[in-house]
Amino acid sequence: MKRLMTVLAGLAWLLPLTSGAENFTAELDWADRVELSVPVSGVVQKVNAESGQAVAAGSLLLSLDTAVFKANLAAAEAQFKSLAIDLEEAQREFNRAEELYASTVLSDRDLQLAEIAYEKVNAQYQAARANVTEARFQLDHATIKAPFDAWVIRRNVMPGEVLMQSYVPKTLLTVAKRDAMRAVARVPVETLARLQPGQSVQLKVNDASLQGVISSIDLQPEQARYAVAIEFAVGDGVRYLPGMKAEVDLP
Repeated sequence: MKRLMTVLAGLAWLLPLTSGAENFTAELDWADRVELSVPVSGVVQKVNAESGQAVAAGSLLLSLDTAVFKANLAAAEAQFKSLAIDLEEAQREFNRAEELYASTVLSDRDLQLAEIAYEKVNAQYQAARANVTEARFQLDHATIKAPFDAWVIRRNVMPGEVLMQSYVPKTLLTVAKRDAMRAVARVPVETLARLQPGQSVQLKVNDASLQGVISSIDLQPEQARYAVAIEFAVGDGVRYLPGMKAEVDLP
């Protein structure tokens, strides 16, 4: 952000400035669009989302069958508890061996064998801890919840579908923020020199006057025009869609 503002400030020295706002036609787009998936393989049990549906932040959108995940976690935790007991015993045996060695009762070789036995059990214990972490991760990530109040844009999955997510995870649901949109205007370089992120902007959509803020400025032109994105709030009960036109007054 700081670098972008520095570049724009530099442009302002090179280009003549004009007074008054300029009007541009802009096109609406989603302010935040997120593709949702799960990082684990499994069978889809429920899908609680349909394209075009409004969902609240935190609501459950999709869940896998968790029976296998729960069984794997239970087995991993049981193995971990068992090895925790073995590790305590191995630690006691090693401590005893060190005491005997200090009393010149135990040979170097016997002490070394006791240490090897302890390290072997400790390695198994650490591996079991990692297995518990992995099993818990799989169980925790067998669901998808809405990251914010959103519109469900697209649903790409059905109950009963088998997901193989090991290599390239499949996008299951696509959502977009419900309470904000953005209008993208394309402006010449002369206008760009007067703009910076954070500036307040007036815009009109379907005869509704709105207040927006410049959220980003693309410094890579297309056909000598630069994309300027203006984010604005969308009230309850109001619905705008990508592709709709807006009128934007830029400083």
